[in-house]
Amino acid sequence: MRFAQAFLILCFSVFSGLLPARAALIYSLDSDGAWQNTAGSTWLAQSFSTGAAPMTLNSVSVWIRNANASNTSSTPSSMNLWLYAADINNKPTGSALYTIFNGYGFGAWADEKPLATSLNYSLSASTTYLLVMQGSSGGTIGWKYQGATAPTSSISPTPTFYNWQSSDSGATWSDAAPSAGFNMIVNATAAPVPEPGTWAVAAMLIGGAGVMRWRKRQE
Repeated sequence: MRFAQAFLILCFSVFSGLLPARAALIYSLDSDGAWQNTAGSTWLAQSFSTGAAPMTLNSVSVWIRNANASNTSSTPSSMNLWLYAADINNKPTGSALYTIFNGYGFGAWADEKPLATSLNYSLSASTTYLLVMQGSSGGTIGWKYQGATAPTSSISPTPTFYNWQSSDSGATWSDAAPSAGFNMIVNATAAPVPEPGTWAVAAMLIGGAGVMRWRKRQE
């Protein structure tokens, strides 16, 4: 019993120090420029992808403009933002997996970068997801983009990014305005992956434990 307890303590000490969680910026585009409108049944979508290991979605920020002033409306607008799975054509499919913003409101004619933190949503490995935006009330919401600037990502190799627009509340999708992507920042934490040295230490511990147990039986 004492041997088993000592072995478990040793393993815990080694692996707790060698397997830290890894933060990852899996989509980043934050460059001023034009915007594409979304309101009511007109929705917009931007893809991002995960790497070889499962990840946890931590935070999302999007750059939006309330274009009420251009629409001669003084009513504050609100915005919904959802997480969707992708179909085989990398377009949003099914119903929303997760609600990031529900009725986020802001005043007329203003650029804002609403930030959602502590999302703690589990993402599958090597999978494409999409953020889908809807301007839900008041005037028109604009999702900012800069056509000459491409998104960056810590995922290697860099994923292909897709952006879409829908005029029928997500029933069908077509290419959106940006040639590269909409402005947003997506942070996630990757599940820890043991390095080769970690596996070597594990093998030594297990092998040593086996030898000690064999010797004990021989005594």
